[in-house]
Amino acid sequence: MTGPINPTLPTHDQAAWDTTLNTALTTIVNRVNTHADQHLTGGGDAIAPSDIGAVATQTTAASTSAVVLAVKQAADLLARVGLLADGTIQTGDAPLTISNVTGTTTVTVTTSASHGYGTGDVVTIANVGGITGVNGVKTITKVAPTQFTLQSTTGSGSYTSGGTVQRNFGGTGSTNEGVWNLLLPDASHDGLVVRGRESSTKNLILARDYAGAPVFGVGQVGGATMYSGQPSDAIGTAPTVTTRASVITAGGGIRGAAGDPAGGVDVLALGNSSTPPTGNPDGSHQAEGSFTTAEGSVIWVRNGRPRARSSVGHEDELLAPVTRRTASVAAPGGDTTLILDGVSPPTVATVNITPTSDDQAEGPLVRYTTTAASSVDAGLISPFGVIQPRWAPYVYARIRTDPSAITSTRLAVGLVSADIAGNAGPATTGSYSTAQGAWLRYDTGVDGTAVWRTVTSSGTTATVTTTTSAIVLDSAYELLIEINSAVSQVRFWVNGTLAATHTTNLPSSSAALGYTARLRTLASSARALRLGRLTWSAL
Repeated sequence: MTGPINPTLPTHDQAAWDTTLNTALTTIVNRVNTHADQHLTGGGDAIAPSDIGAVATQTTAASTSAVVLAVKQAADLLARVGLLADGTIQTGDAPLTISNVTGTTTVTVTTSASHGYGTGDVVTIANVGGITGVNGVKTITKVAPTQFTLQSTTGSGSYTSGGTVQRNFGGTGSTNEGVWNLLLPDASHDGLVVRGRESSTKNLILARDYAGAPVFGVGQVGGATMYSGQPSDAIGTAPTVTTRASVITAGGGIRGAAGDPAGGVDVLALGNSSTPPTGNPDGSHQAEGSFTTAEGSVIWVRNGRPRARSSVGHEDELLAPVTRRTASVAAPGGDTTLILDGVSPPTVATVNITPTSDDQAEGPLVRYTTTAASSVDAGLISPFGVIQPRWAPYVYARIRTDPSAITSTRLAVGLVSADIAGNAGPATTGSYSTAQGAWLRYDTGVDGTAVWRTVTSSGTTATVTTTTSAIVLDSAYELLIEINSAVSQVRFWVNGTLAATHTTNLPSSSAALGYTARLRTLASSARALRLGRLTWSAL
């Protein structure tokens, strides 16, 4: 059986079916021709029933640019919906009102609403009054959301009124087009909605390359897939694939896996790095994206063991630190005898001191309370020489201030080459020879406001910065000090916020430093320092 009807019907129904179908097609064509221009640029021949019949019988159109269907609405300059014989599908936008046209050498068109056009788009302009050379099909250059200029166009005269513009699609359309072009009619709707079916294991959307290999897909229950060029690698996998959940780079890159490697589920796998990082992610590397304005960290694998490097060059293994030493002095909880880990015992002040356990929500503390006398020291100081600046030290201290007052107090926490209980630095940057080092300080004898000061000293001059981090009574503080591997920068944090960065008057690279957390009374009043933990790491 031949003809436009498929599937085949019983012979006695065939003629009646053909007659009914042809009548319906004729009605559709007549209605389309009433409202549509056949070419998407605004003119052309009417559709004949035979045109649609040609498609129905799957014959080849005479030209791939032939218009099978084009529809326009009232006031449109161009067809807003089009289907071409080459399979191109177009849905366009409505015409916009032109509010002004200026210039003659360079013609600038202003629309009454945001046009959404891009440079290279082709538009049709009509009914502009007062200035000639503007109406017709034009290629535009976007200038602003409501303005564009006309390429290869000059005008004559002055704009008076009127005008509409509509973006073209199809054979004379813009260079920004694809095969299927969808332009949203407004800002209140989603562009493309594809709803799946329950229990389906197929992708909602799947794009394949010229060879049929998947390139991008969206699964039934969320998640997107971007497949890499490696057969076994994908940035995301299809719903029915469980060997890999994600792969960012092929050939030993980074994989977030489900079911692999080593039988794990929801694990992150790092391949051995063939080119380990040679610099620090300090914000100066143009190839590192967001790191160009903010520091970061790098993690890689060497000989099967993960390593990490900070923005200042601190580097070690992650599983078991072997490059850097780590040591700590910590309150035990419920006792006053400090726990020492990897460090020689520090000197803990005992004269005129009453130690008590004073555990708080932030962790265990040992409280060292002085008698009501001046120049009484509380806290600890280590032997000097356990740390040198060239060993890239990183120091963390957790303390809590006196529960009743912080007046008449000198408090210092950090790295020093000598005891600084008697002089923790000048009020402002200036001469200072008591010690080298880097520390945080609050000294009511020289500091006018109750905020932390940061101090670095070369042994002859000290740099002092007044931070914005307040110090108040009965409050917990986490203090961090970091010296970079080049000994060219010292940074200070208070409760996780960067408080200051020093690059001048730093300790010498081989200065013999120790750690300290000390309080000295400056009047005949009892004061307390509460110590939770002091931890440091260094080469």
